[in-house]
Amino acid sequence: MKRSVTTVLKGMGMGAADAVPGVSGGTIALIVGIYEELIETIRRFGPGAFGVWREGGLSALIGYLNLRFLLPLVLGIGISLVTIAHLVTWLMAHHALLLNAFFFGLVLASAWVVMRQAGAWRWRYLLPLLAGLVVAAYLPQLLPDMSQAGDFTLFCAGAIAISAMLLPGVSGSFLLLVMGLYGTVMSGVKSFDLGLIGIFGAGCLVGC
Repeated sequence: MKRSVTTVLKGMGMGAADAVPGVSGGTIALIVGIYEELIETIRRFGPGAFGVWREGGLSALIGYLNLRFLLPLVLGIGISLVTIAHLVTWLMAHHALLLNAFFFGLVLASAWVVMRQAGAWRWRYLLPLLAGLVVAAYLPQLLPDMSQAGDFTLFCAGAIAISAMLLPGVSGSFLLLVMGLYGTVMSGVKSFDLGLIGIFGAGCLVGC
């Protein structure tokens, strides 16, 4: 029970990070020490799970998929996404400049946290660092404006966003903002638009 409560709280931290452009949920997972377990758990959702279920039944499948870790984590993420959505949509409408400044501060802080995780500096880190800077600089120009797009584009945006959210240092919400869908998705979460959430969530599942 204690581990489940702790995992919910960690999930809430990830959800809060994923809800705002500038910070990746993957960064929070790395900071709180669950990133490797999360990636390994997601990796297990594949054809191998059917073999485990056939051989060992439901209890074996629950253990194989690490659902005692994943379900509390998803619950925490969901709680944060819903609560933060109300605040963010209000701030976007009334204090857009201050909100953007806050997002920029989060970008700087998350970059510092990821840099500290690297430990001692090595010159061989320079090339990946420069490559990351180039990708970050040109990625917004490569992503299309999807603000007027339909369901399929929303599905694709979900796949793109979740891929970024799982990477420390890359904000999926920022990519949604660039694609013109951040306000749409957050408003859908706020109003419990099940159609929008379902399409976007399906894209997220594919992107995982």
